[in-house]
Amino acid sequence: MKPVYNAIQLKAWDQYTIENEPIKSIALMERAADCFVNWMISSFNCADPVIVVCGNGNNGGDGLAIVRKLQSFNFKVHIVCIKITANNSADYDINLARLESGLLSQFVNPDSLEELLTQAKNPILIDALLGYGMGRSLSSELAAVIKRMNAVKATKISIDLPSGLYSDKMNDSICIHADFTFTFQVPKLSQLIADTGIHCGKLIIGDIKLSRGFIAYNQTEFFFIELDDIRNIFKSRNQFAYKNQFGHCLLVGGSFEMPGAILLSAEAALRSGTGLISVSTVASNRDLLLLKLPEVQFVSSSNMELSKYKSLLIGPGMGRTIESQNLLYEMLNLNILNLVLDADALNMIAENHWQHLLTPNTIITPHIGEFDRLFGKSVNGFERIEKAKEMASKYSIYIVLKGKYTAICTPQHKVYFNSSGNAGLAKAGSGDVLAGILVSLLSQSYSFEEACLLGVYLHGLSADICAKTLAEESMTPSDVISHLSQAFKALRL
Repeated sequence: MKPVYNAIQLKAWDQYTIENEPIKSIALMERAADCFVNWMISSFNCADPVIVVCGNGNNGGDGLAIVRKLQSFNFKVHIVCIKITANNSADYDINLARLESGLLSQFVNPDSLEELLTQAKNPILIDALLGYGMGRSLSSELAAVIKRMNAVKATKISIDLPSGLYSDKMNDSICIHADFTFTFQVPKLSQLIADTGIHCGKLIIGDIKLSRGFIAYNQTEFFFIELDDIRNIFKSRNQFAYKNQFGHCLLVGGSFEMPGAILLSAEAALRSGTGLISVSTVASNRDLLLLKLPEVQFVSSSNMELSKYKSLLIGPGMGRTIESQNLLYEMLNLNILNLVLDADALNMIAENHWQHLLTPNTIITPHIGEFDRLFGKSVNGFERIEKAKEMASKYSIYIVLKGKYTAICTPQHKVYFNSSGNAGLAKAGSGDVLAGILVSLLSQSYSFEEACLLGVYLHGLSADICAKTLAEESMTPSDVISHLSQAFKALRL
């Protein structure tokens, strides 16, 4: 998994690599430029004109190195240099000297930027103004430059971080609205938080081989989870196993008005490997349930023997009637192990201030609105993540805060950001599918943390596989369930 460091740690990591590899800083900059250009030539046509806007710090030095390398691949490149600080960085000056000998004619006046882009066909605008080291608010002059860059019609690519964004806190001024952000080595926290990440466009992470020795001595509470991490968690099945070894889970939910939610959860649980499934829902849903899913067992709320079940999900489509509230209150007081709470269960806990009844190690799966109702509103996503860390620790629970990069907050103050998934999951019912996957994995004896990491990633991976053949707009939660099999297969490759 990739650590997510703050700006001070990122700078220290560069320096550690320079001292311990060892490598000169200018050579490390060359490595970063090569990494970016390799992606660039595989993603864009060299006939598309490129305009690189550079500051006079190290991010601008990256930009100048990129210009030189793009030229060697026959890209037609123009350079706009903006004076940001009184003095150029040393590596900027070195790259400027390397460039000036043959490419002076490619420098253009900033005032010509709009005209240049207007005349170009399919222009690409590369933002190399500021990197992760931005430590203060933008000057009015620089803010005006960024405003002009945002206004022009071009594919915008930011190097490391859109200029105007801090790496680990809210921006306080205008920033570049990138279509792509090519960031080096690891994602930055601001790229994973909705309030600021929306300005990054598609995030590309380039490995520039910073020294891994740094990680052992520099701790962080934030991590970015990728496919290899999930493959290390996933347990292949024993071919001599039988159904009881994969657990029996109980799902409680589904009202007369909303029967589909618990059906989605049950089918997702079934497709995620649990051995047996029982569903407790209102009597009017019984025939629909058994017709749709003949593999499951129907259980009335008056006939639940909780000792039979390895894991339990409460909430999808449950409604918030007096009967539902009484049932939830009763179950919360039983200190149930291997419990997942979702949807209406979370809303009822918030309405009745039952947070103190949460059993340690319970997994809750709120979206932003549900989280704010449970624990209070937050000014922005950074504050919300800090609050989620605090609440997970306070109540000793696992909080799966759903979003583009779903954040899994553990009682140990760790936050894992998930890398899979797409906007096709922004549909009613997607959360019910995730809840079903999680309760299924708990029934199969995955630890709470493993179930969260594996479940969230599988959910997103299934959506990514689905998006290869279906538009995100047309994708349904049922489509995601139908692609879970392919997601599991992908873990075995």
